[in-house]
Amino acid sequence: MHNNLYQIISRKGRPPEDMLGKKIVTIYKSVEGCLGVGLFRSILAVQDDKKIYMPVKTLQLEFEFLSLTPSALLSSVAFLYWMAKEKGIILPEGDD
Repeated sequence: MHNNLYQIISRKGRPPEDMLGKKIVTIYKSVEGCLGVGLFRSILAVQDDKKIYMPVKTLQLEFEFLSLTPSALLSSVAFLYWMAKEKGIILPEGDD
């Protein structure tokens, strides 16, 4: 099943519109550098399901995220990390 973030948040009994701007999107990373994404500290999609992931960054839910599936969001995050690495930029981790 390919539910988007709007549907996933709704199924948790929360109005997605009320979650906008709240830090509920988590980026996970394995020791090997594989990435994952989740909502409410629960992993929804990972690059390699044989790896162990730790949360590294919590982001605010943006309106544009609502129509994405967890896999599509993961692809976007992975591309962002790849571009940053190519340009020599180290993305901050933590919840600043």
